[in-house]
Amino acid sequence: GAHYNYFFATNIIADRYKESIANTVKEDVLNLGKRLKEGNVIPLNIKVLYSKREINKRIAETIAEKLNLKPSQDVWNYERIPENMLKGVDAIVFDVAAGSGNTLKKALLKIAPHARIVYTYVMINRMKELDTSFFKEIKQFSNTESSIKFLMNFELPKYDKENLCPTCKKMEEFREIRDRTEIRAIKDY
Repeated sequence: GAHYNYFFATNIIADRYKESIANTVKEDVLNLGKRLKEGNVIPLNIKVLYSKREINKRIAETIAEKLNLKPSQDVWNYERIPENMLKGVDAIVFDVAAGSGNTLKKALLKIAPHARIVYTYVMINRMKELDTSFFKEIKQFSNTESSIKFLMNFELPKYDKENLCPTCKKMEEFREIRDRTEIRAIKDY
């Protein structure tokens, strides 16, 4: 797969800000609940969905806890949730990073035809401005209310191979220096 030069920081950023992310989602859900209640609409039936990575699952679980949901029942990898469990749900989709937007497209294509609402949150958005605008403009997808929030926007380059990534090259140089040195303080670093 593609190699990103921020890979080492993603987990650190996500762990540091997961409470803040969960609070943002909770505030949006509370506002949605008020809006639906005013329209005499059935109460929320929330599932928190995430894509493959373990960090996505940890943040999805934090979101579920903030919303007083049961992570064992209400948190799912969107690729593994049975379609019958998506019928009429209010889906919160979380992903730590978006590069091309393909994962977001796959999630929408699977979830939206069955769900009532799909709120998507992306921690680090690396998509090009045109793609970002496209996703922000989607208010309805497959007759499902939809919205997306990008919590951080970075224009970071993507490298197809690790040996092309300048950050990785520098890290490898530091490892080589550390491995060759006799200075204890550097070796322990």
